[in-house]
Amino acid sequence: MSLSAGWDTTSPVFSVATAERLICLSLFAALPIFAVTTWQHDYSWQATRYFSLPIIAAELLVMLFAVLGGADPVHAFKALPRLTKIGVTIWLAVAILASLFARIPAMAFAHLSMSLLQLGFGLVVWSFAIIPSPTFGPKILATMSLSIVSYLLMLIFFISLAKDVPNFEWMQFSAGVSNPRQLGFYGIPLLFFAAALFSKVEGKRSQSSMYWLFICAGFLLVNLSGSRAGLGASVIGCVFFIAMMRKDRVRLLVALVSGWLTAVVASAFLAPHPEWGFWNIMLGTAGINSDSYSSGRVTMWLETIDLIRERALIGHGEGQFRLTTSIGNAMINHHPHNSILQFLYQWGLVGTGAIGVALFPLGRRLREQRPLTSRTAIALVSSAIALIAMSMLEGSLFYAFPTMIVVLAMVWITLPSNRAAEPDPHR
Repeated sequence: MSLSAGWDTTSPVFSVATAERLICLSLFAALPIFAVTTWQHDYSWQATRYFSLPIIAAELLVMLFAVLGGADPVHAFKALPRLTKIGVTIWLAVAILASLFARIPAMAFAHLSMSLLQLGFGLVVWSFAIIPSPTFGPKILATMSLSIVSYLLMLIFFISLAKDVPNFEWMQFSAGVSNPRQLGFYGIPLLFFAAALFSKVEGKRSQSSMYWLFICAGFLLVNLSGSRAGLGASVIGCVFFIAMMRKDRVRLLVALVSGWLTAVVASAFLAPHPEWGFWNIMLGTAGINSDSYSSGRVTMWLETIDLIRERALIGHGEGQFRLTTSIGNAMINHHPHNSILQFLYQWGLVGTGAIGVALFPLGRRLREQRPLTSRTAIALVSSAIALIAMSMLEGSLFYAFPTMIVVLAMVWITLPSNRAAEPDPHR
């Protein structure tokens, strides 16, 4: 994205400070509300959980408050690189066409509207973030960290309630997730947001201790999930995070390793079922053959590839996977647990290729900005890298919250350098 020095905001209704507070309040409330509205003793299908409606509502509120605070998404779209606009236009045309020929067009268009919401969310947040407010990034990190920690406390409370339920289905735990493997969606961002904030308050013991506990909480969610994909993705993200945070690497590394070890011990006490927790990760890693090692994903991926061949150019449309695959119907999987295959299934070679074209300038921008110029950018990009890595086995990008984190990472990558540098982590 390019930007002139003077950003013209058209008579904002709110001051920047007021808009920031309302945005942070919306982001903070999203996860606790999501947990409360989706908690069930007897698991059943819920549109609230399936579409992550509280997360979607929070994004809509963020967009509203940002626009009232002076954001101009139309100007932001015009500022997109020409290649990105071409890619988005082609993708949208393919997505509409695929939805028209989908098994259930109404479901496909409902999912497409969610995808378009994420695009609009990114444009609005970007056009708000470039308004002079150097504390906006750290506020986002702190707010979302508190929200995820609040979610963890509610999770522990719901676990205590479920222990009293006879024959409770622990692999269908429903508070903000469809199963415990998805707890990593929240734990991964928390540990990197907390680590960035931890690095910022060096020398302030009380704040450092609090953010270290938040790092522990992030790893605890990852470990409780019992997911090898979540833990492996966390390690990948940590490598990138440490590489980018060139200042005080030893202190950060000690905080991350000690936080993980503490979480391993804590998960041993809190995991309510043998398929939860760190030890399930270790047992799962000892799988004998490729399909058991991948929890049946290889079989699912092979069938998905066959389905992709059926509509190689434009795909089947969004939200159709369970309807078109026998594995989906049998196991109630809404996606192939691999985001690349998911995109190819949904939008075919043309639509997925168009996404690559649209994102090409973003990759060029990331190369130009090495090293990244702010803790917020490093934390968001580390989270995005980890979530994308996780999505190769868990399909994270099917869901609103991980997708929102990836979109926010794209926003901070493309901010003009003078706006991204709220503090320089290399000084």
